Amino acid sequence: MTATCAGAGANHMLKSTPFAGVLAAELSRLISPDRADLVAESTGIHDRTIRSLRSGESGAWFENVLMPVLADLGPAAWNAIAAHCGMGGMRYLHKQGPAAHVLLTKMTRAGAVLAEALEDGRIDHQERPRVDAAVADLADAATHYSGKRAA
Repeated sequence: MTATCAGAGANHMLKSTPFAGVLAAELSRLISPDRADLVAESTGIHDRTIRSLRSGESGAWFENVLMPVLADLGPAAWNAIAAHCGMGGMRYLHKQGPAAHVLLTKMTRAGAVLAEALEDGRIDHQERPRVDAAVADLADAATHYSGKRAA
């Protein structure tokens, strides 16, 4: 089937467009049966509605159901669906987490702690807690900066 994006705007029933088949196929791929309950809980949308979206049997409203589900799944889900329309490049507009300069500061501090600890060629038992804390702080900042979320 050749997918089209016509009529897939807000306030339009998805069931009436060929795009609904594309959406159902991608959502079925992106939301496993086990994950449907988690997506439902995360978005506040009833699990039966999520399962209907996966199967293509739902006439759910785009702005009230599909938008929150895709927002929960992130840019990869939007891009997988938009690819059928020849589009892509979706990304978060506002990253949550530290700004680049905060990440750079944490990298520099962790590097300094590590360099000081390794000055004698090894990390001893007294240096280990400081090194571990600096590396953990850096890893946490890097994870938040990259926009990764636990699934």
